[in-house]
Amino acid sequence: MNNAQHFWNTMFANEEEYLYGTQPNAYIQMQTHRLKPNSRILCLAEGEGRNALHLAQLGHTISSIDASSVALQKQKRLLQSHGYTIDALHQDLEHWQPQPHAFDAIATSFMHLPKPLLSKVLQHSVVTLKSDALFIGEFFSIKQLGYSSGGPKDSQKLYTIEDFAHYQEGIEFIELKEEIVHLSEGKGHQGEASVIRVLFKKLG
Repeated sequence: MNNAQHFWNTMFANEEEYLYGTQPNAYIQMQTHRLKPNSRILCLAEGEGRNALHLAQLGHTISSIDASSVALQKQKRLLQSHGYTIDALHQDLEHWQPQPHAFDAIATSFMHLPKPLLSKVLQHSVVTLKSDALFIGEFFSIKQLGYSSGGPKDSQKLYTIEDFAHYQEGIEFIELKEEIVHLSEGKGHQGEASVIRVLFKKLG
């Protein structure tokens, strides 16, 4: 078990509590109207399952990847308690081997990766998306260091617009913007936050 896995297993250890709540990330929820019916969706760094549950409730088939074994157990329990299943993979994204052209969409919120790994994950995301499929993500910006609403205090895991904008191969950005938003996601994310919202489509 690496340090990140240990950290997140500890963060998610309370079986009676969902650290970031059970409601979906607001940005992902805002963009679900763009999804095709009965989509196959991959939730990256999904944590305890709140986005996966919402997407399953909309009729989609959900897979997930997370480095925390505790998180995956809570994902499965959350979805099962609502009558849904999830194909959950226990894996550090450093070792993710994407299946080509497998998913209609990827959804992720507040994935905290070192910048070189973020770039690799974005490339892998394009590989595993089908043509015209969507990537929907919300991330903490570097300006989040000035806020107390959650997120890492490591600048290498906080991003700028340029960290995403430089990646153009095979995709078209529908939205890429930095915003101040109000978070209300369990006890883990509360208050004003500086975020980067990313929405792109895989081309042809």
